[in-house]
Amino acid sequence: MQIWILEKLQTASEETFRDPTNLQAKIQKHEAFVAEVQAHANAITKLDKTGDDMIQHGHYEKETIRVR
Repeated sequence: MQIWILEKLQTASEETFRDPTNLQAKIQKHEAFVAEVQAHANAITKLDKTGDDMIQHGHYEKETIRVR
């Protein structure tokens, strides 16, 4: 899950959207990106809750968990 999130963060931060050429392909790429994020929404939410629970229960790596 961590690798997938990092890949999506990299995709979301790309600057290629500023180039106005090939807009239809960019729209399709964006729609696919949104669909993929929505498909993983439950896993992301569960991961976030698990991390919060670990922090609240004093896990020995709670600072690392908080950063991630």
